[in-house]
Amino acid sequence: MYQLMALLVMDNNLNAQAVRLALPSIAHGLCHYHYLKEAIKPIYEADRHAKKELKKRLEDYETLNVVLSMKIRIWRLLLKIIARQCVVL
Repeated sequence: MYQLMALLVMDNNLNAQAVRLALPSIAHGLCHYHYLKEAIKPIYEADRHAKKELKKRLEDYETLNVVLSMKIRIWRLLLKIIARQCVVL
């Protein structure tokens, strides 16, 4: 008869907890795929957050560029008006 020495859990933490409760004396762990999938979640979330922040800052930068270009146009227009007034005088 075979004796169960270890068990490889192929799913998430819930199955590992079930194995721990049902077979407390048996070693168990996640398969490499699921282990790495769980390990990369914080990195993925941090990357997603960084991407959102960068996108927001780029949108702010683009808005700032639009506002600045409008201000430059207004100042040029004002300078033209002032220059015409000076010529008239």
